[in-house]
Amino acid sequence: FKLATLFLQEELGLDTTEAFTILEKNNSPESLDSRNYKGAVAILKFFHISNILVMGTNNPKKIDIFRKNGFSVEVEPLIVTPTKFTEKHLKAKKNILGHDLGGKDNEKLSIKIE
Repeated sequence: FKLATLFLQEELGLDTTEAFTILEKNNSPESLDSRNYKGAVAILKFFHISNILVMGTNNPKKIDIFRKNGFSVEVEPLIVTPTKFTEKHLKAKKNILGHDLGGKDNEKLSIKIE
């Protein structure tokens, strides 16, 4: 699925949400990321892990899921500088999916995404 999404982005110039919508025949950007992380939550609870460091994510929904399941969460976000190849993809992640692309402690990226 991920490879098909990347193909549509590369070949047709679509952003992440447009590619997902085509592949899923889904008209709702909010339901594009329907992951619930139940497996990860169950494994962490099985091993009695209550404090986690989530690295390399800018997805606030992912962080909220762990917090709502009782975990203490520290976040080490993925900080990127957009390029001409990634700018459309990053704008969609920020504007449509609500990802935080401001960097650690909400610092601005070297190239502003609006």
